[in-house]
Amino acid sequence: MDRVRAELVLAQAGLKTNLAKELAEALDTEKAVAVPYAATITLNAQEADVFVVAPLTGNVTMAAPTNPTLGRKITIMFAHSAAARTITWNAAFKKANDAAAGAGLKGVAVFRFDGTHWVQLGGALGWV
Repeated sequence: MDRVRAELVLAQAGLKTNLAKELAEALDTEKAVAVPYAATITLNAQEADVFVVAPLTGNVTMAAPTNPTLGRKITIMFAHSAAARTITWNAAFKKANDAAAGAGLKGVAVFRFDGTHWVQLGGALGWV
């Protein structure tokens, strides 16, 4: 995905922070897709490298992604609406506890598939 398109996807999702700019630069070769809010979201791991879930207009459950392949890396970006929301993760995700979220904040989580689980890279999901 070219940088202009990546920045457009991020802007449409309301991610206009320095973090979004850094991610746009990293997305030069990655495919990003916007994911509409749903109470339960199931991502297709082969559809994209980056999934932008925004805005969260209610609490969300992240189901295990479909079509995983060994070593596959996915990035999931969230943007809260005017209220703080809760994200519940399927047991397929092995991750640190999320930091407390607040209204209007954004967060990013990156995972790699180890053949059984989606293992979080880096630390807990922080919100900015």
